Amino acid sequence: MAEHLRERVARMGGKVPSDLDGPLEGNNLKALAFHMIQDSLGDFAKLLGAKAMGLFVATGEQRFIIGDTPVVLKNDRNHGPYGNIGLAVPGIQIYLPVSPELALGFWCPTLLAEFVNGLEEGRRTERAASGFALLSSPPQRAEAQTQLDKLRKSITDLEQIQSGFLTGSLMPASDDNVIHLNSLQVMYAEPWVFSASANFELPKRMINDNPKHRAGLRMKVN
Repeated sequence: MAEHLRERVARMGGKVPSDLDGPLEGNNLKALAFHMIQDSLGDFAKLLGAKAMGLFVATGEQRFIIGDTPVVLKNDRNHGPYGNIGLAVPGIQIYLPVSPELALGFWCPTLLAEFVNGLEEGRRTERAASGFALLSSPPQRAEAQTQLDKLRKSITDLEQIQSGFLTGSLMPASDDNVIHLNSLQVMYAEPWVFSASANFELPKRMINDNPKHRAGLRMKVN
């Protein structure tokens, strides 16, 4: 396992320092991680600088929590056996809570382009739904108008997110959005999760549903 890990690090462009003798586990593994981070800071900065960056603000009752591994990554795209998590992987999303109300987000530029296209499709759907509501019979009109109002609110929220990434204005994070980002904090955290309001209902529920969440996500070597 140790030799396999050394070979994997080498293939990734890294180098195991000569002073790290013995198996790559325990303190040696931690030291290797620190060496790799130190050697890669310039590359990390370039990759983050190429992302679309925005600041999310919690707009409902939920507040952001933070774990002991606060920088979390997610990717909704399927890249097959190569995995979909990494700073340079297309479609990556990176989040970091900076206060109970605010969280930084870094999105892959290709993801933002898809988001803009989806917003345009939503506007076309709104125009069609508006015409349908106008021409509907009275019994159907009320329901059509209700659905149209929901669609318009979603479009407004999406427009605020688009504006946030393009201009730096605050972007709304609904309670569902905050809960989702908080779930990533729980998934990545090792033993510690912190909450300004001492609300640990989500971590407790997630651990109860899946005890693996007691430990953070670990690097896998295949």
